[in-house]
Amino acid sequence: IFFSKWRKLLFSTNMLYFTLPRKFHYKCQFNYILNDYKIVKKKKISKHDSFLIYFRNHPSKYNLNFFYQIKKLSIKYNFAFFGDIYKFHNAKNYGTVKEDKLSKIMSKYNFTFNGLENFYSLHLLKSIKNNLIVICDNSLKKYNFHFKTSNIIYCDFNDKNMSKKIINLLSKRKFHKKKIKNIKIKINLKKYFDNYL
Repeated sequence: IFFSKWRKLLFSTNMLYFTLPRKFHYKCQFNYILNDYKIVKKKKISKHDSFLIYFRNHPSKYNLNFFYQIKKLSIKYNFAFFGDIYKFHNAKNYGTVKEDKLSKIMSKYNFTFNGLENFYSLHLLKSIKNNLIVICDNSLKKYNFHFKTSNIIYCDFNDKNMSKKIINLLSKRKFHKKKIKNIKIKINLKKYFDNYL
């Protein structure tokens, strides 16, 4: 129905890339969210070995095993949350944070997690901008078409030994604190909106 009604479809991410039949891909523009998206190198600020988690009280973000595992990780690392309030022992809750303040908060932390529902979430994009190491679920790896950086790592959020594997990954890998190449999707937005809508 979509492809018979419209000549071209614009998608904010590529989460439907593997769901839509390949024969229709030429009619799709994926990852609109990355259009003209640029990463600017920021001044480095001293960070601690700690996690900043974007929390929304919704089951699509994380699973039950995830929260069980971060309790184990909290023995070694400090945790802080923003978004919805999450009651977690000795963790700082920033609550809802405005855009300009969020970058300042992120500059104080090393690590974060990306939610399960979308690889190109705004949280992931902001985290990369602020040079955080982002841990994603293995299921999202296939959607990463653009970011080739060691600061994105993958693990299984359903793994009962997830906390141990994360500690092992973070202790052994050398993460590069360097500028990531600018990303720009080749799409002429004026032409798109003039011709297809």
